[in-house]
Amino acid sequence: MAGYWPAAGDNTSLPDYEREYSGIWRSKQKVVFSRTLESVEWNSRLVKSDAAEEVVRLKEQGDGLMTVGGPTLAGSLIAAGLVDEFWVYLVPATLGGGKPMFGPQAAGLELDLVEMRKFASGGTLLHYRRRPQAAGEKQ
Repeated sequence: MAGYWPAAGDNTSLPDYEREYSGIWRSKQKVVFSRTLESVEWNSRLVKSDAAEEVVRLKEQGDGLMTVGGPTLAGSLIAAGLVDEFWVYLVPATLGGGKPMFGPQAAGLELDLVEMRKFASGGTLLHYRRRPQAAGEKQ
């Protein structure tokens, strides 16, 4: 991310939506969870401790809105009951492999579709909200 988005806003050969996203990306503080990195750049801070504890702390400090990237991190936060909504962006490309989007921690989650949006780029947003659990039901 840090190798691409900081300069993307100034690259006039890119589509308008990528240049616009670059500005959004640069303006937001980012928290990078890693046990192996020694430093991070671009309005980011590194957290090597428990991700779930840090996300609880961040939710208490701010408005509770945050974006999580990466299947391992997302899976651990889903398992901890810290993910309320799923904003899935589908891009029309095939890769041939990779990690499952949310891992086994998301198995059995019941989600309600809130919104579906198509973009001029060909991509699609699927916005889901986690269905409230019935009384006494495990999360």
